[in-house]
Amino acid sequence: MDSRIEKLIQLTKEKWGLNEYYLHSHSIDQRVTSFNDTYYTLSMEWFPNGAEIEEGLNPDGTASISLNIHSGKYESIIFVGGVSYAAGVCFQDDETHDIIQWVETETGLTNGQDFQLEKEEEGHLYFRQCLKGKPVSPSGYIELRYDDFRRLTFFSVYHQQVPGAVLKEEEFTLSIAEIEELVGEQLQLIHFPNYDEQLITPAYAIEEIYIRNHLKSTIEYTLDDRNRLEIKRLIEWTHPSTGDFEKREMFQRSREYTAEQAFSKESSIDTLPITEMEQEKCISAVEEVVSKLYPAESGKWELKTLHRDNGSIYAVVKSKVQTANIFKRKILVMIDKDSFEPLNYMDTSSMMEMYDAFDQAGEVMISKKQALQKIHKHLELKPIYVYNHQQNAYVLCGMLDCQYAVNAVNGKVVPLADL
Repeated sequence: MDSRIEKLIQLTKEKWGLNEYYLHSHSIDQRVTSFNDTYYTLSMEWFPNGAEIEEGLNPDGTASISLNIHSGKYESIIFVGGVSYAAGVCFQDDETHDIIQWVETETGLTNGQDFQLEKEEEGHLYFRQCLKGKPVSPSGYIELRYDDFRRLTFFSVYHQQVPGAVLKEEEFTLSIAEIEELVGEQLQLIHFPNYDEQLITPAYAIEEIYIRNHLKSTIEYTLDDRNRLEIKRLIEWTHPSTGDFEKREMFQRSREYTAEQAFSKESSIDTLPITEMEQEKCISAVEEVVSKLYPAESGKWELKTLHRDNGSIYAVVKSKVQTANIFKRKILVMIDKDSFEPLNYMDTSSMMEMYDAFDQAGEVMISKKQALQKIHKHLELKPIYVYNHQQNAYVLCGMLDCQYAVNAVNGKVVPLADL
């Protein structure tokens, strides 16, 4: 075993009080951040001494620990089954303040500036990442759990911030009155499925979006913060590809990384740029897939983005045809990074087909103008720092959001969670 890895294992045992444990297994894993930076973690499985082992299962009390090799910070400490035999962290009293101080010490982050408590329940605290006290995108979290004896049983940190990125601080002045036209554009008629009642309910809801504080320009809201290459290329063909597309099974790329790779911080192949020549080959692969799936829909699909992941190239293709379904028509095409042949795809159309058997809650009786009047007082415009790749800076935006929707059948304003 590499002496540097051996030292980290010993430090881990001492830090978390694992005297009643033995190291069952360990591995070096490679990670790629949302900002295309590579780092390595040391993952360890510590089994309780004398535990009964079932094949393929970690016994209760197993300590699963992940350590960032470069920062020396622990990303996660999970005791299986919420059971801990460790003599490490035990919170002495019921003061949340003391737990927050421990989190600050452990992470090197500052409460109120870098993270804020979002939810607190008995034995469970959940924090959301922030920047200078304001929400940030891409975001992260810190989660902590402890048992009835106040022993730590779960600790997970996912904090992402671009080193060297500029923070453009300014006073937040944006108001809903200034963006009334944009609010109208973001209010969409969407058909919400109710799985329990097998029912489709049409309702007007706000599609979340970021608006620059002073420039009033918009940034599309996305749940996937991974860095992507924007393409925005219409997929057209004169003659569709013939035959059916045969999916090939995709295997998760499994690699063993050495200590040398880790400590030298060798870059992942997923961080390589996608060249213009590669882009054109990917476009041809996407055209092959889409033309086979929908031969009569030339010009009705757009290649939005390309990104690398797990050794392959992924293409996100969206329909140009507007629909009111909660699931938009989208195809994810997986492409071989060397041959540029399409390997597989995922199509949301198959998800949408399951709703064909659902009943309709009724006809749309409420106009968009009426819905806008009803929902207006529930609109939220919150300040948030959003990372801008072009400027390598966090810029202040307003996040337009709303936790309510307007039932398009009866006009009732209802929480989104109830749809």
